[in-house]
Amino acid sequence: MKITFLWFGKSKYKDYDDLINLFDKRLKHYCKHRILTLKDPKHSGNPHVQKKKEGQLIMEQLKPSDYLILLDETGQSITSRGLSTLLQKQMNASTAHIFFLIGGAYGVDQPIFDRSNYTLSLSKMTLTHDMARLLIMEQVYRAFTILNGEKYHND
Repeated sequence: MKITFLWFGKSKYKDYDDLINLFDKRLKHYCKHRILTLKDPKHSGNPHVQKKKEGQLIMEQLKPSDYLILLDETGQSITSRGLSTLLQKQMNASTAHIFFLIGGAYGVDQPIFDRSNYTLSLSKMTLTHDMARLLIMEQVYRAFTILNGEKYHND
């Protein structure tokens, strides 16, 4: 199984980049993965137009068989063990590719919501994109340590 972390634009802070890179390196032990940072489309000034442009770029990355997990504050809140169970179910189902998607500043267009297989909330509070990136990377790493019975996670 391959995992792609998909988001728009570069991080604004080197400290976040450093931490994301730390979990990127740690994840290499558990799965094939990549971070795909799409260039922000030229801002139109209209949030609906912007979401449509971003949605088109997202859809270009996806195959029909890909499992898309959309990160959105309206999604389901699950525990770290719940995320590990979700990943294990996808591995058991022989899912070839999982995408974790963080949309643009205005969220995602409705066709992306419709295309997603699962909508996950990291928090009911609004997070910066940099924080969301770091949190999902760390939580996926944590999920793999749970699946492998390692000591990183304590509950």
